[in-house]
Amino acid sequence: MSASKKIHGFSEESAEFSHHQPANRTRSIGPVRATVGEGGRLVIPAEMRKVMGIKTGDTLILKVTDDELTAVSQLVSIRKVQKRLAPYKRPGENAVDEFLADRKDEQRRSDARFDRLHDEGIATKKP
Repeated sequence: MSASKKIHGFSEESAEFSHHQPANRTRSIGPVRATVGEGGRLVIPAEMRKVMGIKTGDTLILKVTDDELTAVSQLVSIRKVQKRLAPYKRPGENAVDEFLADRKDEQRRSDARFDRLHDEGIATKKP
């Protein structure tokens, strides 16, 4: 009961692959056979792009583990990291605001040091 058809140079062979299955109700499509084109180009079938939530121009995070390539949208990758780190976030904490405040404090200290060194340099140049 394996369906096989050609779409833009790809042979899709799988009992699991269905064009009639709405993309928002499935998290699994494939396997799909694909051919690597010139320059290492690989076309991701439209159904898979829809399930992955990726559009033309989106950034993908690629990884090879045990000779297997995985591709995840950058947004999904960020959300996975946020979910994994969520238990360590303190209630009411805004890590971005804290980071920016730390950077501003660091910049103020650096500016003050620069001003002090500048003033010392000017003072030693007086005749």
